[in-house]
Amino acid sequence: MDAHQAAVIDVQFEKNCQKPSIQVQMLKTNDFPADPAVKERVAGHESILRELDEAKLFTIKDWIEKDDDKEIPVFSTKDNRLGPSTGTTALCSMLRMGMRCEVALINAGSVRAGKVYDPDDFFTWSDMKAEIPFPTEMSVCSVPGKILQETIQTRDVWPRTKLPKEDISIHPEQPYVVKMARSKAF
Repeated sequence: MDAHQAAVIDVQFEKNCQKPSIQVQMLKTNDFPADPAVKERVAGHESILRELDEAKLFTIKDWIEKDDDKEIPVFSTKDNRLGPSTGTTALCSMLRMGMRCEVALINAGSVRAGKVYDPDDFFTWSDMKAEIPFPTEMSVCSVPGKILQETIQTRDVWPRTKLPKEDISIHPEQPYVVKMARSKAF
């Protein structure tokens, strides 16, 4: 898997023999000179991957919500499993917009970097891979507004949330298209 060794396997069939002789020899790959053409091709592919990692997805300051309680607005995924975080909320909003649904839910455990971002920076593909490092399964379903409202209003689900119950504007009789993202076990 790591290409530190290569196996040379000799299989020989003798005349009138039903069972072949098999010899295995493990060789260190560093004992062989690198092929310049292959090395150049690998460098080209790695260059493309580096450029992709540095691809700018959005400007951080465009997704920062002003909070009157704080002097400086932040974009953060830090402590998102303890309650709402601005970065996780923004990522979930982007998921909702990208999937063209009314509600998006993502397990807080899927967002992992726990980072505070500088407002003047860009959020890159590399940042996205750090924040959501595991394959995440997506599914769409219709959820009755009453179920969604009861779920959000249950303080036991999010005990540290600052969202007052009266700020939730969900119509109990209306069905909502919900996008749910959950991490897939390896």
